[in-house]
Amino acid sequence: MKIALQTTNDYLAYSLRKMLRVDVHLVDRYLQDIINSKYLNDYQIIIIDRSVADIELLKLCTRLRRYKASYIIITLTDRVNKIERLDGFLMGVDFMQTKPLKPKLILAIIKSISRRLELQIPDNIYYKETEVNIGLGLIRNAQRIMKLSTIELKILKLLIRNRGQITSYNELYYYIWNGKLTKTANILNVYLNKLRKKFRDFSLNEVIITVGGYGYKLKPYT
Repeated sequence: MKIALQTTNDYLAYSLRKMLRVDVHLVDRYLQDIINSKYLNDYQIIIIDRSVADIELLKLCTRLRRYKASYIIITLTDRVNKIERLDGFLMGVDFMQTKPLKPKLILAIIKSISRRLELQIPDNIYYKETEVNIGLGLIRNAQRIMKLSTIELKILKLLIRNRGQITSYNELYYYIWNGKLTKTANILNVYLNKLRKKFRDFSLNEVIITVGGYGYKLKPYT
């Protein structure tokens, strides 16, 4: 999961990184930079501190929704009346958190969102006549069947969840091991290569695409 956090509160950014162990990108204080970012499509969650907004918040949310409907947008605000809250939800805000900021509450919201995203992973996907069964952890067709390891399945689940987007090395690493392992011996690459080999055994090449310097993408499936 990738989070764009627009705030001057460095403590909040630090807390989210530490508690979630995900990519939290602290963007510049100018909201326009979010819109213009070439990495905008990579984010699943955008957190906006209204107190440092340089353009109207609701207009920004409308533009973000037009760019990508699936964003989860959380706004941080000093106070909000009923009209502003209603307008915010109508314009595409998912959650409004009033100050003082409580990182643990924001963490709970993000974890709830993460569980919801997990439910969006399909039970199976197909490449030609080959089925990848996520529920059973199998790759199979009429001629053969192959079991996926727990880590290979986790890699695949995250790539499917982020389908159409680039998944960074760090995001994969923390999703699989929750930051408990040290980044030694390119251990993630070992499992990526094993997973790629299993796909090649089914004559499926380039299912996991390396995007140089950025991360990985999954080849479109049916």
